[in-house]
Amino acid sequence: MEELEKLIATGEGDKLEFKKTINQLVKIARTITSFANSRGGIILVGVMDNGTISGIDPEEEKHSLTKAAELYCNPPVKLFFKEIEVEDKIVLKTIIFESKNKPHFAKVKEGDWRAYIRVKDESVQTDKWLI
Repeated sequence: MEELEKLIATGEGDKLEFKKTINQLVKIARTITSFANSRGGIILVGVMDNGTISGIDPEEEKHSLTKAAELYCNPPVKLFFKEIEVEDKIVLKTIIFESKNKPHFAKVKEGDWRAYIRVKDESVQTDKWLI
């Protein structure tokens, strides 16, 4: 619990993103690749933008994240998961390490893959040569 409170207190930034749930694989793939192309990061699923813990079904969210990392990221990005229980709610801590296989691209639409890096609390499209 203490670890989660500290993370939430730091707020979203270049190494931390809050997500209530994962509902758009294309969008979360951008976040995943931006962390992999930068210095790594953590996605807390089950936490709203204001830091409130909403909780999630961890199996459903792991499935969505894994699918995004494997099908919408090229090359695929390895994710590490840790479930944190807080007052009968579960938050999924998703860890993405800085990649040794940069650059990673996120699928925007069929045949359109783009590179992203993390700048402050946003995933920003960049030229692949800058990574």
